[in-house]
Amino acid sequence: MGFKEVMAKFMGNESVDKERFEEMQREQRLRNKLIERTKNSDERELKNFLEKERKKQIKEQLKAFREKEKKEYWESKMFKNENNILKQKNIFANNKNIFKGGKKLFLK
Repeated sequence: MGFKEVMAKFMGNESVDKERFEEMQREQRLRNKLIERTKNSDERELKNFLEKERKKQIKEQLKAFREKEKKEYWESKMFKNENNILKQKNIFANNKNIFKGGKKLFLK
Protein backbone atom coordinates (compact mmCIF):
# COMPACT_ATOMS: atom_id res chain seq x y z
CA MET A 1 0.00 0.00 0.00
CA GLY A 2 1.55 3.27 -1.11
CA PHE A 3 1.48 6.70 0.39
CA LYS A 4 -1.35 7.89 -1.85
CA GLU A 5 -3.58 4.98 -0.85
CA VAL A 6 -2.92 5.58 2.85
CA MET A 7 -3.69 9.29 2.51
CA ALA A 8 -6.84 8.58 0.48
CA LYS A 9 -8.02 6.12 3.12
CA PHE A 10 -7.26 8.61 5.89
CA MET A 11 -9.01 11.50 4.13
CA GLY A 12 -11.98 9.27 3.28
CA ASN A 13 -12.53 8.42 6.94
CA GLU A 14 -12.31 12.08 7.84
CA SER A 15 -14.93 13.07 5.30
CA VAL A 16 -17.30 10.33 6.52
CA ASP A 17 -16.86 11.48 10.11
CA LYS A 18 -17.42 15.08 9.06
CA GLU A 19 -20.64 14.18 7.25
CA ARG A 20 -21.91 12.19 10.24
CA PHE A 21 -21.08 15.09 12.55
CA GLU A 22 -22.93 17.60 10.33
CA GLU A 23 -25.95 15.29 10.16
CA MET A 24 -25.99 14.98 13.95
CA GLN A 25 -25.81 18.77 14.23
CA ARG A 26 -28.78 19.15 11.88
CA GLU A 27 -30.80 16.63 13.91
CA GLN A 28 -29.98 18.44 17.13
CA ARG A 29 -30.98 21.82 15.67
CA LEU A 30 -34.30 20.38 14.49
CA ARG A 31 -34.91 18.77 17.88
CA ASN A 32 -34.19 22.10 19.63
CA LYS A 33 -36.54 23.97 17.26
CA LEU A 34 -39.30 21.47 17.99
CA ILE A 35 -38.81 21.84 21.73
CA GLU A 36 -38.82 25.65 21.46
CA ARG A 37 -42.05 25.64 19.45
CA THR A 38 -43.82 23.55 22.08
CA LYS A 39 -43.03 26.15 24.78
CA ASN A 40 -45.16 29.21 25.29
CA SER A 41 -43.70 32.72 25.01
CA ASP A 42 -43.27 33.18 28.77
CA GLU A 43 -41.20 30.01 29.04
CA ARG A 44 -38.97 31.12 26.17
CA GLU A 45 -38.52 34.55 27.73
CA LEU A 46 -37.63 33.03 31.11
CA LYS A 47 -35.14 30.68 29.47
CA ASN A 48 -33.48 33.62 27.66
CA PHE A 49 -33.30 35.61 30.90
CA LEU A 50 -31.74 32.70 32.80
CA GLU A 51 -29.23 32.16 30.00
CA LYS A 52 -28.19 35.84 30.10
CA GLU A 53 -27.73 35.65 33.87
CA ARG A 54 -25.65 32.49 33.55
CA LYS A 55 -23.38 34.11 30.94
CA LYS A 56 -23.02 37.21 33.12
CA GLN A 57 -21.93 35.08 36.10
CA ILE A 58 -19.44 33.17 33.94
CA LYS A 59 -17.90 36.44 32.72
CA GLU A 60 -17.59 37.73 36.30
CA GLN A 61 -15.91 34.51 37.43
CA LEU A 62 -13.50 34.61 34.48
CA LYS A 63 -12.63 38.22 35.26
CA ALA A 64 -11.91 37.32 38.89
CA PHE A 65 -9.71 34.36 37.88
CA ARG A 66 -7.80 36.50 35.36
CA GLU A 67 -7.19 39.22 37.96
CA LYS A 68 -5.97 36.60 40.44
CA GLU A 69 -3.65 35.05 37.85
CA LYS A 70 -2.32 38.48 36.87
CA LYS A 71 -1.66 39.36 40.52
CA GLU A 72 0.14 36.05 41.12
CA TYR A 73 2.28 36.64 38.04
CA TRP A 74 3.40 40.09 39.16
CA GLU A 75 4.07 38.85 42.69
CA SER A 76 6.06 35.83 41.53
CA LYS A 77 9.72 35.19 42.34
CA MET A 78 10.74 36.52 38.95
CA PHE A 79 10.09 40.07 40.13
CA LYS A 80 11.17 39.64 43.77
CA ASN A 81 14.80 38.53 43.49
CA GLU A 82 17.80 40.76 44.35
CA ASN A 83 18.63 41.45 40.70
CA ASN A 84 15.21 42.77 39.87
CA ILE A 85 15.15 43.78 36.22
CA LEU A 86 12.69 46.57 36.83
CA LYS A 87 14.90 48.23 39.48
CA GLN A 88 18.20 48.14 37.58
CA LYS A 89 19.77 51.34 36.33
CA ASN A 90 18.97 52.22 32.73
CA ILE A 91 22.35 52.42 30.96
CA PHE A 92 20.81 54.14 27.94
CA ALA A 93 18.93 56.87 29.83
CA ASN A 94 21.48 59.73 29.68
CA ASN A 95 23.24 58.80 26.45
CA LYS A 96 22.71 60.70 23.25
CA ASN A 97 22.06 59.15 19.88
CA ILE A 98 25.29 57.46 18.74
CA PHE A 99 24.48 58.18 15.11
CA LYS A 100 24.29 61.97 15.61
CA GLY A 101 27.74 62.43 17.09
CA GLY A 102 26.75 61.50 20.60
CA LYS A 103 28.69 59.42 23.10
CA LYS A 104 29.86 56.06 21.77
CA LEU A 105 28.34 53.29 23.82
CA PHE A 106 30.06 50.18 22.53
CA LEU A 107 33.37 51.31 21.05
CA LYS A 108 36.10 52.81 23.28
